[in-house]
Amino acid sequence: MIINRIIIASDSIHTNIALISTTIKNIFKLTSDVSGHASKFSLAPGNYYINSSIDINGMAWTSKDTIEVTDHVSLDTIRLKLPNGMQFVIMDSLGTRLPGASICVFTSQALYQRDTCEGNNFQLTSSANGEASRYYLPPQQYYIYSTFINKSFIWVARDTVNLTNQILRDTLVLRKK
Repeated sequence: MIINRIIIASDSIHTNIALISTTIKNIFKLTSDVSGHASKFSLAPGNYYINSSIDINGMAWTSKDTIEVTDHVSLDTIRLKLPNGMQFVIMDSLGTRLPGASICVFTSQALYQRDTCEGNNFQLTSSANGEASRYYLPPQQYYIYSTFINKSFIWVARDTVNLTNQILRDTLVLRKK
């Protein structure tokens, strides 16, 4: 019998952790305790994948890694991160948040140059508090065209954002067209 122990330290309590052997295909499901630790005794030595996740306020924080288990006690730390995504606050030039604004997101600069949402990759509508978001997006450059129609006025904003491996927060200030 192998006497070893793997201890996994997480950023958060109640993190769901799957420990998957790369050779014998065993799957061990663990949950971190109040100190953010999860442990497993008597594992067969070898390489294991660690898939970790926790849902906080509807957002899935995740981590994927590989560890090597030997015949001794080891401590491995995982860092959970948010998925790539965009969060927008849409307001007018006076700082009033605008509910119901349309946010059109393009990856094509040529399609973005037109005064229309036609050909967009996806479209969002701002909530009652003037916010909109989209997650699980690939890192790349995005072109944002936002409109808001109020009575007989049309308000617009344009922006270019470069999404990396993080959550991008942007404020779109719409002006009368």
